[in-house]
Amino acid sequence: MANKLSEDSNMIWESSRMLLPEHKALMREHELTPEPIKKPHLTDDAFQELNQTIAHALNHQLKVQISYYHNNQIIHYSGTCRRLLNTDTLELEVSDGFDHLTLANIVMIDLI
Repeated sequence: MANKLSEDSNMIWESSRMLLPEHKALMREHELTPEPIKKPHLTDDAFQELNQTIAHALNHQLKVQISYYHNNQIIHYSGTCRRLLNTDTLELEVSDGFDHLTLANIVMIDLI
């Protein structure tokens, strides 16, 4: 078996085994990036149930847990429903302020 110092080895390509810190960082970032998720399609019944739950939570200012589709990912929010803005945006009071969620991107809502 030949090692890198023997006559049969190819010394030109031996340095290609080294990785630059930038390459390591990109590889690590690629490994940690979650796979993109397609937006779930709601059936008419599920959509009606979602609307009823939102209306009930708004009328009684209830705490909810929301699954929200944003940037090819599902994000979970917990907070209190406060009001509707522009008839398509829900204002949710969370621990550090307010979040504004587009109703079309809400995938699921549960009362807490």
